[in-house]
Amino acid sequence: MRTTLLLICLVFGFARTSIAQDAVNIAPRADSTAVVSDSSGTNSPTKSLVIKDINHSPKKAGMLSAILPGLGQMYNHKYWKAPIVWGALGGVGYLAYLNTAYYSFFHGALIIANYPYHTSADLFNYAEKSPYKSIATNLSSNDISKMSESTFQIQNDYYQRNRDLSYFFVGILYLCNILDATVDGHLYNYNIDDDLSFHIQPSILSAGMSSSSAMGMSFRLTF
Repeated sequence: MRTTLLLICLVFGFARTSIAQDAVNIAPRADSTAVVSDSSGTNSPTKSLVIKDINHSPKKAGMLSAILPGLGQMYNHKYWKAPIVWGALGGVGYLAYLNTAYYSFFHGALIIANYPYHTSADLFNYAEKSPYKSIATNLSSNDISKMSESTFQIQNDYYQRNRDLSYFFVGILYLCNILDATVDGHLYNYNIDDDLSFHIQPSILSAGMSSSSAMGMSFRLTF
């Protein structure tokens, strides 16, 4: 029984070694233009850093994203990030547009309401002619003409704050888009290994100075 287990362990270990060698041989070739070798010590194996593109420029990636958000991400071959950038900026940009329209409508009405000699007809005519009315409110022009100055002031302040916050977040997202492209540009040539695994396999354990051995299990964490 012990001999059988020993043979199984040897065959299993040989099979793992053969599979590992085959995986190295059939690994796809990276689109590299240069390879830099680095030895970490006398007893440690030599590590190779594959340079994907020595002409890849983080500065260019940032500039492309500054010119057109998402373009730097595509330059870094992170194509999946471009729709995220467009969606985020498009969504917040649309909110900024809506809040600007709301503010413009109620700000114009507030100016008329602050005029000492204004009449309800003035507010009615303003609501009828304003291009922002259909966006800002569902109220009729007649209802708007009956609103008080304090109501216009509240609406004006509320949408002014929302407008300013919307443009602030547009600016933040725009800068984050540039920063993301620049950082990815710096990391473009780093050899980041995705192999994070935990292996359990049988092994033969030696009993110190003794010539005897025993069966056991070995654990290996790869990262």
